Amino acid sequence: MSHTSSIQDRTPEFRSILTQAQKTLARQRKTGQSQPLLPPQQNGSATPPTRRQRSEFARNAAGIGRGISATMGKLQRLGELAKRKTLFDDRPVEIAELTYVIKQDLAGLNQQIGNLQVLQKQSSVDKP
Repeated sequence: MSHTSSIQDRTPEFRSILTQAQKTLARQRKTGQSQPLLPPQQNGSATPPTRRQRSEFARNAAGIGRGISATMGKLQRLGELAKRKTLFDDRPVEIAELTYVIKQDLAGLNQQIGNLQVLQKQSSVDKP
């Protein structure tokens, strides 16, 4: 099962949103008003998730974070192995095994992220 996914650099979008939020905060400070940063339809003014839902989401997200951290460690090790230039210190078996494990980790992380998205969609559908 191979998943092809592209990575989008959304840094400009993030910076644009950050700039808008900073401008809104600056205006609020000048006028002394207190307005939400998000428009009402995005403000999440619906019923907040229950403690069980929130903790389930948080547990899953934390597990994904730990998985990402572990995978990053393996990627760093793979990078170190790839940088070695010596003729007799080549470790093709270790490199191949590590590459396989990293691919498996990434597939598992993608599955966990998909499950987290489903959980989030279910909790938003369950809201009245």
